[in-house]
Amino acid sequence: MRQQAKAQQRMVLLVLIANPLEPIQHRHQALHRQTAIMSGLLVAAITVLRAIMKVCLQHRAKSGLWTIRRFGVQDSAAWDESIPTYGYEEKSICNVCGSDITGNKVTHGKAHMVAGEGSGHHTEMVQVVTGSQIVHHDATGHYETVESGGHWE
Repeated sequence: MRQQAKAQQRMVLLVLIANPLEPIQHRHQALHRQTAIMSGLLVAAITVLRAIMKVCLQHRAKSGLWTIRRFGVQDSAAWDESIPTYGYEEKSICNVCGSDITGNKVTHGKAHMVAGEGSGHHTEMVQVVTGSQIVHHDATGHYETVESGGHWE
């Protein structure tokens, strides 16, 4: 009897030496199968509960004891947005003080010369607002459901 037990222990030891992860792999596969079965049962239970709830809600609505109303709620009103449009204009810039002297070049230059500062100007293309574009945004909202009256039978 003892010799048989020792022989079996040697066999188990040889199997473990040949593949030490085999018992862990078997346990992992069994655990994976159990998890798959449990998740399948959970999905089935949820499906059944949804079907029961749907039947109950239909019964409550048909019985006249319970009133279900659905109405819209406005989250934000409609509004218009003004978006500026841009273009480029030619501007005359004073070389001495950096001011915009468009249309006043001669008078401005004389004022600098009288003050003994010298004069001169150059031209730059400057981005300016030329108009605006109106963009309309619709009102936004959602629906709410209110149940009132009745009782569970």
